[in-house]
Amino acid sequence: MSGAPRAAPASGAGPGALVLVTGQFPEPNETFIVREVGELVRRGVDVTVFSLLPPPSVIPDPEARALVPVAVYPPRPGRLLVEACQAVRRAPGPALRALGRGLRDVAAALRTPRLAVKQLAVLPLALAYGRRLPAPPCRLHAHFASLPTAVVRVLAAFRGTSYSFTAHAYDIHARANRRQLPARIAGADRVVTCTAYNRGLLASLARDRADAEKIVLCHHGLELAAYLPGRGRASELIVGGASLHPKKGLDRLVGACARLAARGVPFRCVLVGDGPERTRLERQIRGLGLAGRVELAGRLPHRELVALLRRAAVLAHPSVVDRRGSMDGIPNTILEALAVETPVVATRLSGIPEVVLPEHTGLLVEPGDVGGLTDALARILLDPGLGRRLGAAGRALILERFDLGRNVERLARLLGGP
Repeated sequence: MSGAPRAAPASGAGPGALVLVTGQFPEPNETFIVREVGELVRRGVDVTVFSLLPPPSVIPDPEARALVPVAVYPPRPGRLLVEACQAVRRAPGPALRALGRGLRDVAAALRTPRLAVKQLAVLPLALAYGRRLPAPPCRLHAHFASLPTAVVRVLAAFRGTSYSFTAHAYDIHARANRRQLPARIAGADRVVTCTAYNRGLLASLARDRADAEKIVLCHHGLELAAYLPGRGRASELIVGGASLHPKKGLDRLVGACARLAARGVPFRCVLVGDGPERTRLERQIRGLGLAGRVELAGRLPHRELVALLRRAAVLAHPSVVDRRGSMDGIPNTILEALAVETPVVATRLSGIPEVVLPEHTGLLVEPGDVGGLTDALARILLDPGLGRRLGAAGRALILERFDLGRNVERLARLLGGP
């Protein structure tokens, strides 16, 4: 941690400063946060990112590297305890108020000991970050309704102000996280989420109508000039993944590839990303005799992923609900594929049908339906005209609803900016 880049102390931040709390910045699988922060900075917003973890050891994306100076990272463990104690000694009233908020939240999480321990462990960092808050007024906002929002609640108590948060996917769908949402919604003055499905879910968890009315939809966005349709597509190429987690349903995709091979449908499949499913997928690929046709490409730099999507005949995203209840929202990879006119085959789950419109921008199947997934992939692989039509409609949808500049401008207004 000692070698982590550190931003200069934010005490000189001007009016309207924005503090964003997130788990790790930049996180390779959360490029939407990097884009959002970059656009806010370009618009002149005084942004400080409080990261709960040090930065990755390697940051291949140049845009992400350029934003490291706006982030504050955890000090070394020994220094962290010193800074937490200094917060209590120099501002005992605010620090004790913040500590009380944090401990009450820990007590509320005791039904899930793992979450309670995480929230307790992060309290010293929350106190240390309390000392580094910009001079008021500033907006305190968290990305993800889970641990980052636990920290932003402590910071809000330290400062004696309100907070807001953006809810995404696992942070609200995993059953353990969901139990804490009513209190977090009630304590916030604004709750932002990225899908209409999420907005409905959060409203159903709100304690009353006033809390439900705080919840607003604001899509993520893409810098559309960076997502131009590809030429020279590989007519047999299926791309899947972005991360190898159970909720991505990639074992179903490998199963569908085996069925495509049995039917004699020409294809090659590249699975992108890394994660806990890698070993199991490797065994499945070998066991089905697909070693020459299904490739685990590992984690790719973002630009290489976009280039791969440009060449693909289809993106397959067979999301499922995992054993903890977690699922995708609108996966970023789906938006990126549509932006480069690559059609999508995905599952009818969560926010996915908001962008994968059946027979218009892609094809939908039921979660876990390997036969339906096989049929949908075969349709696109064997009918290039269908793929072109779906891809063109997909890009039109992205241009209309997912422009980065427009959506970040809306977010800034929602959070009280200019």
